[in-house]
Amino acid sequence: MAFSNLALYGGAFFTPVIVGITTERIGWKWTFWLVVIFGGVFFPLIFFFVPETAYRRPEYLNLDISSNDNPNMIGSGVQGSSKEEFDDVDVPEHIIPEKDSFLKTLLPFNGRKTDDTFWKIFLRPLPLIFHPAVFWGMLTQGTLIGWTVMIGVDIAWFYMCELSKLVI
Repeated sequence: MAFSNLALYGGAFFTPVIVGITTERIGWKWTFWLVVIFGGVFFPLIFFFVPETAYRRPEYLNLDISSNDNPNMIGSGVQGSSKEEFDDVDVPEHIIPEKDSFLKTLLPFNGRKTDDTFWKIFLRPLPLIFHPAVFWGMLTQGTLIGWTVMIGVDIAWFYMCELSKLVI
């Protein structure tokens, strides 16, 4: 959490300083050229070395579903289940799925991850907004980010006013 906050607030507070130095020394157009250069360097690295990790696991590995519909399914979700209950379960021989080739992992779409419709997947996160923990997190993070932006704007305005007094 400390690293994510450092990235968020460090970027919000240090970026104006770095961009100000860059603008003062080599010109304002270079701020955009530097973004293009860094993007051009890091995009291929991300594309080739940060693979998609989503996969569709077999049904017998769904340990997080609390139902007793299929008692032969490993981890049927029953509280207090012991290992002895699952000794006679038929586990498929192909427990470890075959690894995809590197070229197949680079495809933008390498197989469907779910049978749900697009709209169901698209709208699925919306009810989370009303969960108290998520709602509280949105309020606190939104307030912190709002204050951060306001402080950055105020500092820029303050220095602009001070600079204009020096010029006049």
